[in-house]
Amino acid sequence: MQAHTPSTPQRARDTSESLQQGSSLTFDRRIPELDGIRGTAILMVLASHYVWDHWHPQPGTFASFLDRILFLGWSGVDLFFVLSGFLIGGILLDVKSSPHYFRTFYLRRIHRIFPIYYLALAIYFAALAGNAASWGPPFARLFGDPLAPWTYPLFLQNFASAIAQQWGPYWVNITWSLAIEEQFYLVLPLAVRYLTLNRLTQLAALCIVIAPLLRALFWMSGPEGFKAAYVLTPCRADALAYGVLAAIAIRRSDTRTWLREHIRLLYTTLGVLLFGLAIMTAEAWSIASLVMALFGFSWLSLAYVTLLLVAVVHPAGPLGWLFRNTVLRQVGLYSYFVYIFHQGVNGLVHAILFNALPELTTLTAVAATLLSTVLVFSLAALSWKYIEQPLINRGHTFKYQRLSAVSHAA
Repeated sequence: MQAHTPSTPQRARDTSESLQQGSSLTFDRRIPELDGIRGTAILMVLASHYVWDHWHPQPGTFASFLDRILFLGWSGVDLFFVLSGFLIGGILLDVKSSPHYFRTFYLRRIHRIFPIYYLALAIYFAALAGNAASWGPPFARLFGDPLAPWTYPLFLQNFASAIAQQWGPYWVNITWSLAIEEQFYLVLPLAVRYLTLNRLTQLAALCIVIAPLLRALFWMSGPEGFKAAYVLTPCRADALAYGVLAAIAIRRSDTRTWLREHIRLLYTTLGVLLFGLAIMTAEAWSIASLVMALFGFSWLSLAYVTLLLVAVVHPAGPLGWLFRNTVLRQVGLYSYFVYIFHQGVNGLVHAILFNALPELTTLTAVAATLLSTVLVFSLAALSWKYIEQPLINRGHTFKYQRLSAVSHAA
């Protein structure tokens, strides 16, 4: 696809006129609802990985009903993807005319992403060097059966997982989604910088159409093909693209005005989409199923982007109120550390205390999982105060020097 590349002054006028003219919504502050959405996403992931994965109640019991409610907790990752597309797409749209566009974006991302991620990798590689997998079955699950180790520092573990058709060691297997986001960071800045707004919109729409087709192709490639459909960036690009489209929409005064004037329609649409998620939960659509590949993931992404739009466009509404909850927002601030370390911490606590996997079969195992929850959030609070927040602040010393006055917290 060849795109017209306007001069810098023309790009500045295009951005100003199409995204900001007549705007009553500013982006020079942190949008609190987004922290609450991020907190919701990480709680969903924790519910899935700490409870649903390890709790197997008898069918037909009240416990099995509660267990089924948690079924879609894993899709908190999809909510993260939509939120990432919205945030990163919005940041880049706001600064696309900056003379320091690429330099500042990547320096800020490095300060945000790398320290905690490479800390987790350092622990993992130390465990490999110490042959920790030989200490017993729980440690083997945490550190054994590795994918190609060199892929992790390069954020290529999702491709390694697809090729090997396995998830990899428990300590780092969650990082396939971080690899998707890092690969997204390589592509989107180029697209935003050099494509017109219409071309960028068309590209995002194309991703939304192609991604489920790619998932279906991988699903049909073999019995384990669903794993590639789940972890490869092109197959998950629709969730990210929905977020980018939402970022474009709220920066256009005409689109934003239409959304506000039709907020009841937006709520109705969200209700229909959430009803679809209830059906997915009731029917327990597996990530390994064709219906999920062709239809389910797209429905999830559309539901989550609608949820996001409702919260941002109508902050006075019930969802805006919910996502501004102080506790939920604080959880959102801690979400990155919790996401990277929660699997490893839970596995390690159960391995050290009981030399067992984190299956919720006894009260002591439940207590250990609760201990893991407290521990991972305590470590996250320390990480935020002493590592993440200072490094984010340092990253923000690198300025975009935008031609416009609009800004956004990265």
